[in-house]
Amino acid sequence: MVEDGVIIDPGHGGTDPGASGNGIIEEHYTLATSMYMYNRFKQLGVPVKITRTTDKTLEPNERTKIIRNSGMKYCLSNHVNAGGGDGAEIIHSAFSAQGKKLGNEIAAELKKCGQNVRKVYSRKNSKGTDYYFIQRETGSVTSLIVEYGFLDSKADDVEQLKKDQFEFAEAVVKAFCEFIGVKYVAPAKEKEKETEKDSDLLKVQVGAFESKENAEKLKEELIKKGYKAYITK
Repeated sequence: MVEDGVIIDPGHGGTDPGASGNGIIEEHYTLATSMYMYNRFKQLGVPVKITRTTDKTLEPNERTKIIRNSGMKYCLSNHVNAGGGDGAEIIHSAFSAQGKKLGNEIAAELKKCGQNVRKVYSRKNSKGTDYYFIQRETGSVTSLIVEYGFLDSKADDVEQLKKDQFEFAEAVVKAFCEFIGVKYVAPAKEKEKETEKDSDLLKVQVGAFESKENAEKLKEELIKKGYKAYITK
């Protein structure tokens, strides 16, 4: 039975860190974003699953198999862009009107919270099928790629990408709830206040390790407890 719910896919992970620059590593950014969304969807009563909860490697065929077999109707695959540019991009299947509609609704909510949106689009390969494997190989699941911004953009754009990370994630949560007809309730005001003033908060280092594995383990434990956790050198 297919549920009118969503599987969250934190892009990259493990031996595939994705793009990096200006203090952002894509695999870490997407995992933190995805865990936030996963917990919010659970709070709102939306059926939800996730492809990974730790910094582990998922080969493309393994990732798409998890999505296909999830029993969910939709997939949101979270990413951060690179290569020069500014703003978010949402990619949907060329063969899904529902995906295009959801993509446009996500774009509208991201714009409301101050993020520039470059485009909502689809792309085909030379065979006429979807260019991206996350759409081409996930079967009947309506899969979208959400690129939240460019980590190699101008300094102020990169800072917004960091500062408003969870605000952007919340915008996607809101858009999805409204799209599937689930009542959306904003986070508690205390949480909103914390997000808005995140740049003013004092940050506390909770560990220092020579082993990357140990650092990753502690980071994942903190994320699961609801903290914003990052690894820096």
